Amino acid sequence: KLFGDDAIIFLSGSYHKRLRRIFEPVFSPNAIRNYTQRVDTMIKKHLQKWCGSYQSAQEWALLALRLFVACGFGDVKEELLQNLSELFETWLMGFTALHPFAIPGTILYKAHQAKSEIFRLLKEMINDFRTNNPPESDASKTTLMGRLCYTLDDNGNNMLSDQQLVDNIHLFLFAGHDTTKGSYGAFVHYLNKYPKIHNMLREEADTFSDPLHFDELKSAPLLNAFMAETWRLIPPLHTHNTKAAKNFKYKGYYLPKGLKVSIDIQAYNIMNEKHFPEATEFHIERWIPPGHPLHDPYYYAKNVNHNLMSVTYRAFNAGSHMCLGSHFAKLEARVLLARLLRSYDFTLRNERLLKFPLRQRLSEFKLVGRKRKTTGKNDEKNN
Repeated sequence: KLFGDDAIIFLSGSYHKRLRRIFEPVFSPNAIRNYTQRVDTMIKKHLQKWCGSYQSAQEWALLALRLFVACGFGDVKEELLQNLSELFETWLMGFTALHPFAIPGTILYKAHQAKSEIFRLLKEMINDFRTNNPPESDASKTTLMGRLCYTLDDNGNNMLSDQQLVDNIHLFLFAGHDTTKGSYGAFVHYLNKYPKIHNMLREEADTFSDPLHFDELKSAPLLNAFMAETWRLIPPLHTHNTKAAKNFKYKGYYLPKGLKVSIDIQAYNIMNEKHFPEATEFHIERWIPPGHPLHDPYYYAKNVNHNLMSVTYRAFNAGSHMCLGSHFAKLEARVLLARLLRSYDFTLRNERLLKFPLRQRLSEFKLVGRKRKTTGKNDEKNN
């Protein structure tokens, strides 16, 4: 009950398919590419703001929240974003509760209170958006909320109720808030741990055009190999909950139809020597294709496509319940890494591994501006 009843991740059957058909065009690569400049502008602003002093891991979560809200709603007050971030932290703790009873004063009770307040704020944000951005406005065509609020069926009626909007915007905010914090923390962890890889990525990033181009980032071999290997070892969500579609046996165990099954995505990845030799180790060579100077046939995962969410690579789940926001998450990650690699050195302190409720590498980080060779195309002065 910590999610809304209409959150798409928990639905199945025809109702799930209907909602997915509504949401998918909003999160398609063609729709997401239109957010590149907005995401880039915000990331540059915050990296510059953080430069010179240590920042907590929570700043990654706040950045992810700002990016999603900016692309989803347009301009939103900073005070509201801070409030939402704090509410999400309280709400997330509800998943650590030792019992299912929301007794006043307990973690679960506080989580339900936070959920109620988050839902109230989201309803206000949706109503404010409609008031300030009628169907003919630019925002109705260029933001996620505009596309969702004003999507009509064949009879001219809204395809989503307000409750469906709230339940799923809450889900999308969670998916793009705390999970993204974990991804960013994992990125800087591995960059810090492997200086050689860091330098190779930096050399590639220095060749990117400025302003950054969606297609160039999407096709950058080392950048995307680094992201894929990071998400293989520390996936945004480390488990996938589903149900058995039929009766079947697995390794001598009988599993009846309808049984709830939890799949440990990280365990699958680090125990899968068939696809990933030395599976517990970090090797970006797994994802570097033939023809590239760094291609390594031993490590190369020739039967796994990290751009295609499937049972062999399910960082964002697979099948009909694949993460709708995966393309947006990849855009954020590519832009953040490109700007970080091109313009900053960093140091980490107080690093820790969080195992529950999400598996995350978290640390405090300090950015320091770096001078680089201007080998990119059409470089701007301030990159």
